[in-house]
Amino acid sequence: MARWEELKLEISKLEAEIKKEVLSLGKTQQVGNVKASFANGRKTYNYEGIAKVIDVPPEVMDAHTQTKQITDWTKLVKELSPPEDIMSQFVKVGNPSVSLSVIA
Repeated sequence: MARWEELKLEISKLEAEIKKEVLSLGKTQQVGNVKASFANGRKTYNYEGIAKVIDVPPEVMDAHTQTKQITDWTKLVKELSPPEDIMSQFVKVGNPSVSLSVIA
């Protein structure tokens, strides 16, 4: 088991190096049967923030506001399709990631 632990630590270090390199390249890499898949960070929008800076017609607000006065900001903004310059002010992009796999 000591040998397994030693190899596991070595593999973990190598995996970290590969991931760091692929993240810096920003694209999937493949060498032989090993593939390091790059994925951009996940985007999340602050739909309520977007809705507050665009002109929301009262009927659209009413259509997406529940009786408890809970507004579905996502549906409201998607219906109005505000310009990208407004959308980009309210987007948060997560960290990109890399996964390694052996291709058979």
